[in-house]
Order: sequence, then C-alpha cells, then structure tokens
Amino acid sequence: LGLDSAEFSTPAKNALANERHVAYANLLSLVHHGWQANDGVEAKKLLDAAPEELRGWEWRYLQRLFAPQVLTLKTNGTCVAISPNGKFVASGEFDANQKRYVLKTWDADTGTQRGAYSGFRDLVKNVAFSSDSKRLAGGNTSSFNRQPSEVAVWDLEHNREIFSRTSEDGYAGLALSPSGQQLALAEYTGGEDKRGAIAVIDLASGKVERTLPFFHHLEFSPDGKQ
Repeated sequence: LGLDSAEFSTPAKNALANERHVAYANLLSLVHHGWQANDGVEAKKLLDAAPEELRGWEWRYLQRLFAPQVLTLKTNGTCVAISPNGKFVASGEFDANQKRYVLKTWDADTGTQRGAYSGFRDLVKNVAFSSDSKRLAGGNTSSFNRQPSEVAVWDLEHNREIFSRTSEDGYAGLALSPSGQQLALAEYTGGEDKRGAIAVIDLASGKVERTLPFFHHLEFSPDGKQ
C-alpha cells in the first residue's frame, strides 16, 4: 500500500499549532500574574518574548498595563477636577482666543474638549462634580479677597446650565452635594468685618433651604445630610 505523507503531516502540524497556542496562553497568564505581583521587569520580558504571529488584543491589553497612557492638557487655569467616574476633567481658565474666562470640560480618555461654560468675570477657582458625575459646579470664588463672583451649575448629560447666582460681595467657596441636588455657597455679606454665611440651596427651586455659620472651605458628608 502506498501512503501519502501529507496524511501524517497535517495532524502533526495541528498538534504543534495547538501546543504553541497553549504555551502562548500560559505565558500570558504568567505575565498577568507577574504584573499583579509588581514583578513588572520580568513579566515585561516574558511579554516581549511572545511570538509575534500569535499576538492579538490580549497581548496589546497586557502591553498597555506596563505603559499606561498619560493624558496632558494644556491649560492656563488655576483649578482642575476629575469626575468620580473618571470620564471627565474640568478646568477653569482664560480663553485667549475669545478673551473670556471659562470652565471647560474634557474627555479624560482622549483629551477632547466636551464643553466650555462662560459668564465669569474672573478665573474659575473652584469646581466640583456630583457623585454620579452628571452635574458640575464652578465659580470664581476667592478665600482671601472680596470681589464680584459668579457661580453656576451645569447638567453635563444635556449640556445646559441649570442654576446661576451672582454676588457683588463675592463667594469664598462652594460645594456640590453628592446627589447634585444641593449647592452650598459661602457668601460674603456687607460690612467691615468681611464675614458672611453659608447658604444651602435647593437647585430645583433655587431657594435657600438653610443658612449656616460662615466658613471658607465647604464639603458635604458622603450621605449629603451634613
């Protein structure tokens, strides 16, 4: 009987290819375990030794773990905030092209500008996100000098302003509640003592819910009750 050698070579090739894929999978598993154990140098060597013809999305994913991208935003502002969900960056700055003070929002992954909110007479020095990252508050507050101040809150999902308030005596600070439903403002009042009060405002109605003793730096408790 005459037998074609190809009948034997094909199963052998398939077995060899299967062994190479198994070895590749085991190598990537070792790489990931090494990265988790903070043994980055040796893990990276193993990753670089993986056969190029077998590299797919999983190899590229591990590669990015060892070389995370750093987002750089060019801004001339004085304050920056990152949303709780990590998707947005907010920065207060002076827009030299349009000659105005603005609060800008950026995509944290790509660095693409998403919005620019104006209406301020000075640099925005205080910004705050709600805990669900759906609302953003900003204002040209000052903890040291009285000056006319503007504060506003935006709905980022619909890209619209939902609240604004101006004080000729100025605001010293602001805080947005975790739910994004309340805004606390430390507002200077008239008089030589340069003191004032904290107003807790319901954003739906725009009304002051309660007034507290004056303080420059404001923060809500995690449950928003204090």
